[in-house]
Amino acid sequence: MSNRFWQSLEAQIHGAVRRAVWDRVLDSGPGSQFLMPVPGIVDSVACDNTHKGHHCKYRIVEHEDGQIVGICDLGYCPRTTFAREDLAKFAMDGAGIARGLAQVLKITPGIIPLSGPGQNLRLGSLLGRTSVPVVFSRQRASSDLEHFLISYFAEHTQPIVLLLPTARKLTDKAATILQHKNSHFYILEGNLELKGPGFEPTDIGHRRWCSIVDPLVGIGGADLGLAIPANAKWEWLTLTFKDNHTISASINGKSRRFTYVDMGMLDKRTDLPDQQWSLLESFAYDYGSIDWHSPSASRKNKKRKQRLANTLKDFFKIAGEPFTYNKDTKGWDAAFTISPH
Repeated sequence: MSNRFWQSLEAQIHGAVRRAVWDRVLDSGPGSQFLMPVPGIVDSVACDNTHKGHHCKYRIVEHEDGQIVGICDLGYCPRTTFAREDLAKFAMDGAGIARGLAQVLKITPGIIPLSGPGQNLRLGSLLGRTSVPVVFSRQRASSDLEHFLISYFAEHTQPIVLLLPTARKLTDKAATILQHKNSHFYILEGNLELKGPGFEPTDIGHRRWCSIVDPLVGIGGADLGLAIPANAKWEWLTLTFKDNHTISASINGKSRRFTYVDMGMLDKRTDLPDQQWSLLESFAYDYGSIDWHSPSASRKNKKRKQRLANTLKDFFKIAGEPFTYNKDTKGWDAAFTISPH
């Protein structure tokens, strides 16, 4: 049912329908608390015979005496009367949903409407080493999301975390725009569920959110139990792959195991290790050096190596560069010790 809620949220951007429709969509279950009445009544209602193949509907007419009748202009169905409460309109409570999202995701609230197509709200910020805005957006079309991101980043240079109800409007172009702005996206469908009065993350949803937030707010190896001296150097660090998903990190006589999720190297589209983790693993199998003779050699490695370097610096909080350029091999050498076992 949670998935139907997120899909309905995306579909009903500015529209409103009568309560009976919402009850059908939400099965009268969790999610109805995020509905709010809006002025007026609906102007048409599907007739009882719609599901029998007639595909007609009642046109709603309100007479001066207050009587409300439904007229089938196709002549399939007899005229009928409605009570006003049967036709009252309800819409998704965007502000209430925004408050619920801010609470469950531990966002410091500060809800501000943003311009652009669809509905866009700045929910607040993630506070850590820097303040990172969290933006909630729901759009009618994929092109609208692309347009919103282009216009937003034309005015703002700071990276964001973008929340989307579903992944259906997230195109490769939109994902590329976010990537170029060092920004992240988080899909609510499948990651957050409706529980009682609010939202609750699924297990994978929690891991995905942490993989985004932890590097941004400063969570790293030290926060996860590895004591890293303030004057630590990369030469002091040893990384050893225990399996395809886990490494052992040792420094100053202390060691700790971390997964690719701990280190912020989760591909949120597949829940598998991302390209940074694969490149780190390649360094391990080449015992710290990659050049054009390495099995993993690729022109794309330059950008991947830089992203990996930034992730490692954020995680281990060690000054300096974790990789150096080797003029002789025209490749890179890790400043730390790394091995596949």
